[in-house]
Amino acid sequence: MKSDVPKSVLEDLFCYNPDTGHFRWLNSSGRVASGQRAGSLRTTGYRVLRFWWNGKRVHLYEHRAAWIIMRGKIPDREIDHINRDRADNRIANLRLASRADNNRNRGPIRGAKYKGVSFDAHSGKWRAYICVNKKRTWLGRYATAEEALAVYQRKARELHGAFACWL
Repeated sequence: MKSDVPKSVLEDLFCYNPDTGHFRWLNSSGRVASGQRAGSLRTTGYRVLRFWWNGKRVHLYEHRAAWIIMRGKIPDREIDHINRDRADNRIANLRLASRADNNRNRGPIRGAKYKGVSFDAHSGKWRAYICVNKKRTWLGRYATAEEALAVYQRKARELHGAFACWL
């Protein structure tokens, strides 16, 4: 859904509130009333704006539209939602990220309580691990999940900085 929609087009169609992250239609047309919240929530958790431009139907993620309005253009890098809420498009919640950094800011896999921690049924202990450059690095086995998590947290902060995530 990348788009080269200019800032001026977005500003003609929408009013963006950087404090709420919401877009509102500026003009009424068809089933849309002026002032009505624009965009819709997709099953992926992202909000998307749909509008016509240059004779084509455009689908533009709201976080990309917010970045264009506030920063002037879409960057070459990805835009990460700091709090991991894909529908929270406040400019303060958006930051530039590499693909690797964006992936680091993900929660645990489905069914897991903590990222980087799993139970080893063979030893009866909790193991901690972290992925660095697509390789899994073992951080040891621990008596409790919380001990393993603490080790993971320290290593994640060291390696991933602001993109470290475990819950």
